[in-house]
Amino acid sequence: MPSAKVGRATGLFVAAMYIPASISGYFFAATKSGFGWQTAGVIQLCAIPVVGLVAMAAMGKARD
Repeated sequence: MPSAKVGRATGLFVAAMYIPASISGYFFAATKSGFGWQTAGVIQLCAIPVVGLVAMAAMGKARD
């Protein structure tokens, strides 16, 4: 990383952490009020990662 772009990269890194965290907080609050603590936890810790795994599996193998 060129030193002239460190500030821009730092801003992008911080945004990439905090924006998804705030969205997941609102999502968890909505699922908690709709389904309860236990079901909301299971959805966030099991169901959402499974969706990601299925999406990665659907992409197929990388070609060289």
